[in-house]
Amino acid sequence: MKQVVINVGNDAYTVISLGDDLKPLSDEWEASIMLTAAIDRMIESGHSKELIMKIIDVAYGSRPQSHNSDIQRVRG
Repeated sequence: MKQVVINVGNDAYTVISLGDDLKPLSDEWEASIMLTAAIDRMIESGHSKELIMKIIDVAYGSRPQSHNSDIQRVRG
């Protein structure tokens, strides 16, 4: 089982991820797991495909330019 944990604070968040071998997941694995979980949750909540696409588009377009500096990666 692969695990991704997101600890959210007031100004930033921390992502912790582990693979089957308890080693850190790659950024690609981590991102795909989080995106899949978010989309699944939206589908289960009854959101339409068009609304999900709009939510992703708006979120991508409104992220701050300094976004990467606010993320702390914790590796195994």
